[in-house]
Amino acid sequence: MSSIHGPEFIDLEIAPATADLSSLERAMAEQRARGITFTTLAEEQPRDAGWLARFCELENETRRGIDSPRTVEQMAERIEFLKIEPESLFLAVDGDRYVGYTCLNTAESGGPRLLQGWTGVRPEYRRRGIATALKLLGIAYAREHGYGVIVTSPRVANTASVQMSLKVGFQPAEPLT
Repeated sequence: MSSIHGPEFIDLEIAPATADLSSLERAMAEQRARGITFTTLAEEQPRDAGWLARFCELENETRRGIDSPRTVEQMAERIEFLKIEPESLFLAVDGDRYVGYTCLNTAESGGPRLLQGWTGVRPEYRRRGIATALKLLGIAYAREHGYGVIVTSPRVANTASVQMSLKVGFQPAEPLT
């Protein structure tokens, strides 16, 4: 099965209202025990004047080998172009270091359908459950805001992302006709 984005992607979906979020608190507790906290970009922007440079560096690290690095100016333009809503971009933080994020694309979502944007974790922090916790936070956000379905489209070759999405309850979407 391929995605509306092309054959190198797969569309996965989940209904937030019926999703099993029982592991969310456990995932948060496990991360807190490791010193990882979670916040939103909306909370970071007024707290930290350097948030944009820090976020740009995080995204460049999580997308290394996929895209060319962006400058801070390019990142600011991208955030504006994509109409990122800061309350729907979740950050994982270790001390003062951003180590992961997930972005729900509320601006391009329509009606009951919420598009899950990129979820990325720094390479040295991967396989610790951070992306899973971020994905669960996104599902909780979608439930709280009344979305009927979340659609995520990881690269088929990114088996870790596909498996993590399946682990938290995403299922292959029906083919578009």
